[in-house]
Amino acid sequence: MEDKIKKYVQLKQANITCIDYSYDMLEQAVQRFNAAGLTNIICQQGDVGSMTFKDNTFDYVLSMKGLHVFPDKPKAYSEIFRVLKSKGYFIGNFYVAGESKATDWLSKNIMARKGWFTPPFYNSEETQNILRNYWVTSLTMWQKFYSYSPHLDKIDYFCGCYVTDGSI
Repeated sequence: MEDKIKKYVQLKQANITCIDYSYDMLEQAVQRFNAAGLTNIICQQGDVGSMTFKDNTFDYVLSMKGLHVFPDKPKAYSEIFRVLKSKGYFIGNFYVAGESKATDWLSKNIMARKGWFTPPFYNSEETQNILRNYWVTSLTMWQKFYSYSPHLDKIDYFCGCYVTDGSI
């Protein structure tokens, strides 16, 4: 079994919904989940900037390598925090400008030009301010966790935050 799937096998009691704009990415996910015998995961095509879920639906929202791709980042953040329950968790893994010169160059000159990344790209302070604008009362940015590519320096910056309604 793939390492990427093992974490989901441990969450058999959870109801998991995966959305992606790309049908190809969804098909790959469905094949992996089916091969692992996972039946508690629903995959559907969707746009994070216009989700069909009701307000306060999810305990956790996980965005893996996505926010730097979304064309309307403010709308994406708004939708993420709309569907996230009060006291829920948002965990994101995405490019943050200014953390690595090599990654900044790659993002601007290759990834954005090919349409794989979409400007604007926010630095750490801007990212924290954006998240705080969504009533994030406790925010932790972990700068030590990066995904590495064999050909590149630090490529991804891990950001996590705990969202509360102020009552704790």
